Amino acid sequence: MTEWMNWIITPIVGAVIGYSTNWLAIKMLFRPYTEKHIGNIKIPFTPGLIPKERERIANKISEAVGGYVLTEEVLNKELKSEVVKDQIRILFREKTQPLVIGIIIDELLEGIFSDDKQLVIDFIQNKINATIELELASKGDDLQQLIYTKLENKFSPEMTLKEVFGTEIISNIEVVLLNNVPIIKESLKGLLREDNIEVKLKSMLSDVISEKFGALGAMFVDSGSIYNIIVSKVDDFLDDAETQEMLRQAMIGLVESISNKAINEFISEERLREGFNYIAENIINELYSDEFRGLTNQIIKNQVNNLIRQKINFSPTMMKKIEDRFVDQYEITIDERIKEIIETINLARIIEEQINAFELKELEAMILSIAQKELRAITWLGALLGSIMAFILLLFQ
Repeated sequence: MTEWMNWIITPIVGAVIGYSTNWLAIKMLFRPYTEKHIGNIKIPFTPGLIPKERERIANKISEAVGGYVLTEEVLNKELKSEVVKDQIRILFREKTQPLVIGIIIDELLEGIFSDDKQLVIDFIQNKINATIELELASKGDDLQQLIYTKLENKFSPEMTLKEVFGTEIISNIEVVLLNNVPIIKESLKGLLREDNIEVKLKSMLSDVISEKFGALGAMFVDSGSIYNIIVSKVDDFLDDAETQEMLRQAMIGLVESISNKAINEFISEERLREGFNYIAENIINELYSDEFRGLTNQIIKNQVNNLIRQKINFSPTMMKKIEDRFVDQYEITIDERIKEIIETINLARIIEEQINAFELKELEAMILSIAQKELRAITWLGALLGSIMAFILLLFQ
C-alpha cells in the first residue's frame, strides 16, 4: 500500500472504529433487554446497563426529584402561586356558586348527604343544644349577677309603683276594680253576715246598750234586732247608686294613692335586694330545668327546620368575601398541611413506581427522544476522535 493511501485509509478506519464503539456503547445502555446465554454460559454485559440497574436508577432519580427538585418549599410556593389561586377562584365560581345560589338548604343537604341528611340536621341541633348548656354551665354565676344588676338598676327603692308597673297597668287595675263594684258590694254585705262578724257586732251592741241604758235597759233592748236593722240599712246604703259612685271614686283614689307611693314605703332596701337575688337565682334554676331544656330543644328544632327551608341568596359582595375566605383557607391549609400532603402523596415512591412501570422499549424511546441530538453528537465525536488518534499514530510511525 502506498504511503498516501495509508494516510487516507487509516483515519477512515479509526473514524469507523470510534463511531462504531460509541454507537455500540449507547446501544448497550438499553440492549439487550434481558440476559443472553450460550448454553449455560451468560454472555457478558447482558442485559444492558439500564435494564440491569433500572430499579436502582429509578430509586436514585426519585430520591433526587423528591429531595432536591420537588421540595416542600418549592411545592408550597407553587401551590400558593397566583396562577394556582386564580384557578381555584375560577373553580369556586364555576362549581360552587351554582350549587349554593338560589338553592334551598334542605335540597343542598339532600344532594350532599343523601340518606344521612337527617343525621346532619340532628347533629346541628345537638351541637347548638350542647353549646347552650355548656355556656350556661360555665357562665351561670355571671348571668345571675347580670340579672341581679339589671333588676337593681331598673327598680330603685325611690321608684313609685306607677313607675314600676306603668300607667297602663295601674289604669287596668282601676278598670278591673270599677267593673267589680257590684261584687265588692255583695262581698261587703256577705262580710256583715259572716258568723264571727255577726257575733262580734252583736256583742259590741250589747256592750253599748248596757253602757248607755244599764242592765235594765239591756233587758228590754235586743242586740240581735238592732244588728238586723243595721245590716238592713247597710244593705240599702250599699244598694244606693250614689253610694256605689262614692265607692268607685274611693277605689280610684286608693289606687292612685298607693301607686304614687315609693317602693321603699312597702319594703326595705335590704329586703328588696334579697328579692332581686331570689328572682335572679330562680331564673337561672329555671334555665337548668327539664322543662326549659325541652322548650329550647323544640325552639332550636323549629328554627333549624325553618332555616333549611330557606333559599340561599348571597349578594355579589358576600360571594366575593366567601370566595376570598375560601382562597385564604386554601393557603392556610397548604401552610399547615404541606408536609403531611407530601408524605401522604410520597412523590419519590410515585416517580420510582412509574419509572419501573415503563416498558424497556418505551423507556429507551423516551430517553432517546430527549437526548437524541446529544447522543448523535457523541457518536460522531467518537468518529472524530478515532480519526484523530489514527493521524497521531501515523505521525509516530
